[in-house]
Formats: sequence, C-alpha cells, structure tokens
Amino acid sequence: MYVFGCLPFVLIFFGLIAVVFVVNTVLRLINGTGAGAVYLWESFCNLFRKEKKEVINPFNGESNFDHIRQADDISYSPTEQRPKRYEPTDGEIIEFEEL
Repeated sequence: MYVFGCLPFVLIFFGLIAVVFVVNTVLRLINGTGAGAVYLWESFCNLFRKEKKEVINPFNGESNFDHIRQADDISYSPTEQRPKRYEPTDGEIIEFEEL
C-alpha cells in the first residue's frame, strides 16, 4: 500500500527529469544548428575577404587556420629588430691593412 502512495511522487520526479532532458536536447540542437550556420556563413565570407577571419568549427573544434600554408594566406612582418649579437665595446678593435 505504501508503494502506491509514493507512486505520484515517483512519477512527478521522473517526469521532471524527462522534461529537463527533452528541453536540454532541444536547446542543444538549436544551439548546434545556429553555430553551424554561423560557421558556414563566416567560412563563405572568408572566400572573399582580403584578411581572413578565424572561424572555429563547432562540430570538431578546429580552426580554419590550423591546416593552411602560412605563406599563402597570412603574411608576417617583424615589428622589432633583433638584438645585436655583439656590442661595439666587446673585444678589441682590429684594423686591417690592404697589402
């Protein structure tokens, strides 16, 4: 008899768990669809951009800059000069004479 008295509470508990599971699944599906649409749109726009924008694939987490040759799409220009290896005061000065 006590089991039948607790049955409504058990049904309500499992019903709430089922509702939370369904809502979570629907929200993840909507979020994944939106992230996929943004990824596809940004990847399409990168075909026409001079400076490419980094786009993260929502399905596997990889960047669009992971597997490209750097010489093709990304240019590098150093912003600072490398430090000199020797200072002018290091060592002795040797004057050479032409023979």
